[in-house]
Amino acid sequence: MKKLVLIIITFLSFTYHGKAQTTVVTDDSTYTPASINALFEVYSKNKDKGILIPRLTTAQRMAITTSSTNDISMLVYDTDTNTFWYFDGTSWVEIATVGIVTDDQLLTFSNDTLYIESGNQVYLGDYMELPDTAINGQVLTWNGTAWVAQDIPTIVSDSTLTGDGTITNPLSVNGDLTDDQN
Repeated sequence: MKKLVLIIITFLSFTYHGKAQTTVVTDDSTYTPASINALFEVYSKNKDKGILIPRLTTAQRMAITTSSTNDISMLVYDTDTNTFWYFDGTSWVEIATVGIVTDDQLLTFSNDTLYIESGNQVYLGDYMELPDTAINGQVLTWNGTAWVAQDIPTIVSDSTLTGDGTITNPLSVNGDLTDDQN
């Protein structure tokens, strides 16, 4: 009976220990796993190595027979798109794109609020109060607390301005042009 109990205890300890083990891939024979909760860990002694994720073409990736439950989180690198893809249980989802990622959104402005397509908004009321002296077309600058209307320069000239500002008829000044800085 003692032998049977000893065999059972030994078997159970190996079974329990086997379930708690972490598979570590490393180039350091002295490395101890960082976490007992990780099933798989990759460690580089000199921190100069990485892992290679399976590399497939788009056709190869799409040819994988996926199961909605068993293949959730499957990760591959698509060599046609040069991006990583994972399976979300329904379809393949691209993780990252090469280059600049944009998120175009429609902006609308009403009263003193800027509305963003995603449902967010920015209240601009504190910055919308214009000086009483501002006129249409005048340059305004922000001084940190309020908008300030810039003085309209007085132009003294015996010159003439010709053209309409188009490429074929650019604006030009005929004569001397000076401005009064007072």
